Amino acid sequence: MNEELRASAEELETSRAELQPVNEEPARVNRELKIKIEEPGQANDDFKSLISSTDFGTILLDRNLRIKFFTPRARAIYRLIPDDLGTPLSDREAEVLRFIAWGYSNKEIAARMEISVKTVEAHKANAMKRLGMNSRIDIVRFALLQGWLQDT
Repeated sequence: MNEELRASAEELETSRAELQPVNEEPARVNRELKIKIEEPGQANDDFKSLISSTDFGTILLDRNLRIKFFTPRARAIYRLIPDDLGTPLSDREAEVLRFIAWGYSNKEIAARMEISVKTVEAHKANAMKRLGMNSRIDIVRFALLQGWLQDT
């Protein structure tokens, strides 16, 4: 009976030794994944620091035209506040701003979009308020920063 117990104990020790590397593998993979997860966040922070360290007024929008980030200079130019982050422009507001930046009058925009001049004015006013703009010059400046004028 003692020999059987000793043999079982040896088998258990051998199994434990064989399983140790298998048990260490998930910990190694978790460490590597943690690094991979932290890298984009660090790159994002570095990018924001780089952009913020310049004296350019920069506003970053996502694909849905929601404000994702703005520099201190953009805050001063457009009177943005932290609550503006994540605030979207509607498709119509963005379209109106693009037409304005391209030099169209409200009447021409209304005809192109098949809406009334008052609706153009409302979209323009809403977008300008949301982005802290006062004039068409601000819209053109914003369009330049967004690269919208490269489409023409």
